[in-house]
Amino acid sequence: MPRWFFWVSGIAILTAILLPYPPVKYALFLLFGSIFLSFYGSAPERTLFLFILGMPVVDLVPPTLIPIPGVNAETILILALAFAASVSKQRQSPPHPSSPFGPPILYYVAIMAISATRSWLAGVDEPGDLFAFLKNQLFFVFLAPISFRLIYKQSQLRAALHLIAVTCALVSVHALWTVRDSVLRGYMLERNRAAGLVAGQPNLFGGFLAMMILIFVSLLLSKHITKKERLGYTLTIVALSGALLMTLSRGSWLALLLSLAVLALLRGARAIVFVLVVALSAPLWLPVKVVERVQHTFQGKHSTEDQELEDSAQVRVDQWKALPEIVSEAPLLGHGFRTFVSIWGRLSPDHEPKAAHSTWVEFLAEEGVLGILAYLWLVTTLGWIGFRAWRVRPATLESDLALGFMCAALCLMVLDSSGTRFRNREVMAYMWILAGALARFRAERAAPARQEVAVPADGPPAMAPAR
Repeated sequence: MPRWFFWVSGIAILTAILLPYPPVKYALFLLFGSIFLSFYGSAPERTLFLFILGMPVVDLVPPTLIPIPGVNAETILILALAFAASVSKQRQSPPHPSSPFGPPILYYVAIMAISATRSWLAGVDEPGDLFAFLKNQLFFVFLAPISFRLIYKQSQLRAALHLIAVTCALVSVHALWTVRDSVLRGYMLERNRAAGLVAGQPNLFGGFLAMMILIFVSLLLSKHITKKERLGYTLTIVALSGALLMTLSRGSWLALLLSLAVLALLRGARAIVFVLVVALSAPLWLPVKVVERVQHTFQGKHSTEDQELEDSAQVRVDQWKALPEIVSEAPLLGHGFRTFVSIWGRLSPDHEPKAAHSTWVEFLAEEGVLGILAYLWLVTTLGWIGFRAWRVRPATLESDLALGFMCAALCLMVLDSSGTRFRNREVMAYMWILAGALARFRAERAAPARQEVAVPADGPPAMAPAR
């Protein structure tokens, strides 16, 4: 990114803080929109970098600003990025590697479209609201093939990682700032947990922070980064960790600990030492409210005498227990998109309608076995991309990133057992972008290997003499 862009961004942020009025916001949206369009002519890849910086605040664009039903700022941005990817591909010299995301994404979109259509025919919701909601869930998945076309050099990947680090640090500091009064007064309770700009909900935000911590820890342990990058990633990890603690998200803590242990075992001695130092020093810096939050799971107030867990934890257990009955009613295609709330109102012990507290439960209930296969196909594709890129030798920056990304994909699957992170577009945005970049890295590295196999070092075989 050009240096002037960061000056403009800093001035714009300061202006928005000092003058938080609608006309100022509209002017800033117009300013960055014109910068976004100008990148098409100079370097289409920069459009993705601008999106990385602005992703947490895109949903702050007033819905009334776009008078087209079902179209919001995210829709326009993804379409614009797709066009930028097409322009960038035309400017790159052939051959163009093929993206691995086509089949799993198309299958996922088809399953979700069928599920939404069935819900519409059953009268679950108005078609405009139903399909607009579906579109919002699906569109960010296309960031993976878009990033596959826009990030094709290591310098671009480094720039993307720097911008993700800056954005994650700013979002984390903002989250800590919003709960500062409660923390300083000792009133850090569940009703004022850190929610953050990403997703705007503590558990979803906690899942985002956990996955980003794994990625930056893997980069921090890399031998292929500069001293400035190491310092920057260290500060980012500190900010992310502080915000994660203040979310009081137990599921995010557990998923991070399990995935961090896997990363340490795969990374080797340096990572194991790092994890042990953090774990052994935890009593010195771990807030008392975090310990109380864990204890509250089993010792908190219970709605009924026979309830063993605190209310929010008990709901998750009850939903998993009810899952076999829910699936047996519609095993193949499920009950339909956005039907879980009504299903749970019928089957829950207190008959209170609630949303699914697990992506696994939600997919199996609403889209059935075919739906959970779509989820597994996409998530295992992310993990497989990370694994293949990590196994490249000699090790590079991309392979070190890939290990953290692979562990983040594992973390996502654990997170989804107690929450619905996968379907939240903001939580997954950077994961899709990094998946596309790593897939492109793997494709570029595999192309020379295929050429070496096709053409031996001593040239093509001699033709047999004519008879």
